[in-house]
Amino acid sequence: MSKLSDYFTAVATKTLTGTEVDPATSSQHEFNGVNSLKRILGDNPEPATSPCTFIYLSDDRATVTDNGQVTWYDSRRNDPDRSEFRLYFRQSAAMQFAHESDLLVFAKLKDGKFLAIVAAAGSSADKKLRYVFHVDRKGAQKPSSFELDESLEEKEVTFVKHEILEAIGIEITNRADEFLGMMQKRFAGDFPGTKEFSSFARETCPNKVSGASDADGTLVEWIEWEHKLFRSLERTIVQAKLDGGFSDVDEFLSYSLSVQNRRKSRMGHALENHLAELLHRRDVDHERGCRTENRAKPDFMFPGCAAYHHAEFPVQRLTMLGVKSTCKDRWRQVLSEADRIEYKHLLTLEAGISASQTDEMAANKLQLVVPAPLHDSYNADQRKWLMNVEQFIDAVKKKNP
Repeated sequence: MSKLSDYFTAVATKTLTGTEVDPATSSQHEFNGVNSLKRILGDNPEPATSPCTFIYLSDDRATVTDNGQVTWYDSRRNDPDRSEFRLYFRQSAAMQFAHESDLLVFAKLKDGKFLAIVAAAGSSADKKLRYVFHVDRKGAQKPSSFELDESLEEKEVTFVKHEILEAIGIEITNRADEFLGMMQKRFAGDFPGTKEFSSFARETCPNKVSGASDADGTLVEWIEWEHKLFRSLERTIVQAKLDGGFSDVDEFLSYSLSVQNRRKSRMGHALENHLAELLHRRDVDHERGCRTENRAKPDFMFPGCAAYHHAEFPVQRLTMLGVKSTCKDRWRQVLSEADRIEYKHLLTLEAGISASQTDEMAANKLQLVVPAPLHDSYNADQRKWLMNVEQFIDAVKKKNP
């Protein structure tokens, strides 16, 4: 599995202050050059300007990306007795949205370029970045200080972190290319059906988890491996298409969109496929795609569709589970998918959903189910409320032993 050090040579994080980003407080547009930044940018007193991509992330607007520059300089370079390094940035489309208390991740990429990512305080984006870069979730950092990450070589890029990093433009090479020949032979150089591919992933998974115990670890292991296999197969198929060329720009854009849509769809299907296999191995009665009121179609119904539509079957023994690899605002769709069941459940692989979102879910009688390895991306109060996969299976089996 790849590490953060495969993509970054240095990462420093801080909580923004008003004097750094608030025009009403100051117009300096610069950060104090504490020792953490010196270790990234050096201690040459002469101004040095470098290209930097600025990204602003929040829950309220689309990602804002802007290419700009940063200048590293010693503001007292003519004073023989003092030095005061600063990192200057010009106002940009991304930085204009930055506010006091937002999280800033300043990173140097392996190619020498710089990246400045700002996430709105308390947003899902903020929580996701803290999860990826292991930033103190209590916000105990001194606002004026950058904290240098000293352990990039120890931090693995899981499939969830993979998705988060790619969303901010980092190309991740977390693949299983050693299985490429086997896949090309078995699938005749094309994408197989989602169920067939999920079965292949479980069959070839290096860690031979069975699902007999640790449902959370098993589910994540299968998903992680299928993700790597798919990226290897996809890279080969897409490269062949690129080599063949396109007739015009519209054809290229259409194909590019199909690649992105396939990725999103595949992850959702993979999660459903592996969960269904896990439930089968645990002898949990269930049915996929049960039709309920108004042609709604919950992803999983427990113990099954016939029980749901049997008026005399006790409602307290019914459970429905929606499955979405990422939630965003789509979790509300689950609320209307089974009128007989008051409290709904939703399984997701999304890390670091904001507290305001999970509070709204709870208020709407929706219980979020998240694999245990992802619970660290949520705050302490959220973790008390979250249900993991093992707990969900136990709860369903107690209703229908």
